[in-house]
Amino acid sequence: MKHFKYFVVIAILLLMQLNMVYATDTEISKVEISDVDPAYSSIYNVDTDVTLSNNSHSYVDEISWSTTSDNRKKVIIVLKPYFDYCYTENTTATVNGNLATTTQINEDDYLEVTYIFPEEESSSSNFGVLTHVISVLYSRNGTISPNPIRVEHSKSITVYITPNEGYEIADVLVDGDSVGAVSEYTFRRVKENHRIQARFKKIEGYVSSTDDDDLDSSEEKIFPFTDVLEDAWYFEYVNEVYNLSIFNGTSATTFSPNELMTRGMLVQVLYNIESGENDDLEDYLNIFDDVSKDDWFYKAVAWASNIGIVSGVGDGMFAPNQFISREQVCTILYNYAKVKGIDTNIESNTSIEEYGDHENVSEYATTPLIWAVQNSIIHGEKDSLTSSINLLPNDFATRAEIAAIIIRMQEVFD
Repeated sequence: MKHFKYFVVIAILLLMQLNMVYATDTEISKVEISDVDPAYSSIYNVDTDVTLSNNSHSYVDEISWSTTSDNRKKVIIVLKPYFDYCYTENTTATVNGNLATTTQINEDDYLEVTYIFPEEESSSSNFGVLTHVISVLYSRNGTISPNPIRVEHSKSITVYITPNEGYEIADVLVDGDSVGAVSEYTFRRVKENHRIQARFKKIEGYVSSTDDDDLDSSEEKIFPFTDVLEDAWYFEYVNEVYNLSIFNGTSATTFSPNELMTRGMLVQVLYNIESGENDDLEDYLNIFDDVSKDDWFYKAVAWASNIGIVSGVGDGMFAPNQFISREQVCTILYNYAKVKGIDTNIESNTSIEEYGDHENVSEYATTPLIWAVQNSIIHGEKDSLTSSINLLPNDFATRAEIAAIIIRMQEVFD
């Protein structure tokens, strides 16, 4: 009898263990597709619920959208159970309360949920489409079109590279990797964000009415920074700001990409952009008590304050050596865009509420951040713990981040 009791206890423990792995029919899981993390900074605006029976330990592995012959939206959602969990044979799924088709697709226990939206839901205003951004990095002496580029998830798009007169294509880089001196490139079945850049070279022996010195001055300089590796995500951005002579290194051979940016540094970069366009930039009157004529950023700060790009931090101070936050960066660039006559209107459907930390955005920076997000000037970052996309408005910006932001801003201005 004693051994029987032990057997019963062991059996109960085993059943409890099984119940941990195979959830009961009463256990319901809701997967909010609108909260799913797509490729970095992709636009993902879908208000759709997926509810599973028998398992509440799932995450979305992949989503693809298409349109049926009768113009209804079709979604295929590939779900995967978390470690130590699996699906039972009778797992069912509903989308927005309607039964969907479920297929267990391989031995790894992926579950494919297929759902075709009713006609009224397909045309509903709250139905969105996942799209990705292909960033066109600044390319000297030629163009890449179209620009900007947004492409629906799993769709393909062809990009065309055209050199200016007197130049030819030297190389095309996709996500930092060379694809050769091609005149067009097709991104096939796009499922994440990409970036593309072209490098052009002067045609040997080409003669035109353009002064030779001017042509030579536009050639790329030798990249000097040993602390910026070619496989770094920011390499092309740093290379561009260096070639444009608007962003100096911290020494002759270092850029210090992970060093934090100061307010004085950012304003100096914008001043450098203006100086490149106008060598006779006025020497404006400084209005800040903590900026003197001996400071290397003196002219930049005086210029920026006089034309309304910056207003300081209060009490007559600019705080030039203070690290600059991401929301401050967006605010200054927003003001700069207005001064330059760039369209700063915000699309009515643009919002930052989809970001997990949108409540941390200061009131003064809300509109500038929305504008920056709308124009892909600033991107969100994934939280590895919560899988949410955050704007990190109060985080300090690094020099590498600013290099990327400046090039994206140039693309908007162009």
